[in-house]
Amino acid sequence: MYGNLLDNCNDVFQIDGNCGGPSAVAEMLMQSHVGEIALLPALPSAWPNGSVRGMCARGAFEVDFSWSASKFVSGSILSEKGNRCALRGTGYYVYDRNMQAVACSTSANQTSFATSAGNRYTISMTPVGIDPSASQISRSGARSRQVVVAVSGRLVLPAIPAGEVR
Repeated sequence: MYGNLLDNCNDVFQIDGNCGGPSAVAEMLMQSHVGEIALLPALPSAWPNGSVRGMCARGAFEVDFSWSASKFVSGSILSEKGNRCALRGTGYYVYDRNMQAVACSTSANQTSFATSAGNRYTISMTPVGIDPSASQISRSGARSRQVVVAVSGRLVLPAIPAGEVR
């Protein structure tokens, strides 16, 4: 297999190898088979930090997310049709496009929430932080705060070790 995930089988194009490899990578990072989205179900230990963008999940969702130290950090889900979104696991904080908390239903192993078509939802394992340096005093004397969300990372696929040519 080449670094670009294309299969090399004696210069013969192998559709199963060329499509199967990237599909396997996608399944390691996200699955959506049984009515829920599972983030990082089989993350390889060689990829402790990273991010993905634009993964499609069943139910008409587009998913972006990042992880650090092999754990989900934050992400976003675009609802294309307004279906209910279910995430495998608990402890998620969900926010709408205005960074307002979204009501979630939680069971022993799933978090779900209602969505509206065309809206993007921010998902985090920690509550959205308040940046104290962004505090300002309004004319009425009340404090207002700016919400800050930061997502970073890069997925690097280690298909060929550095310096090795195939």
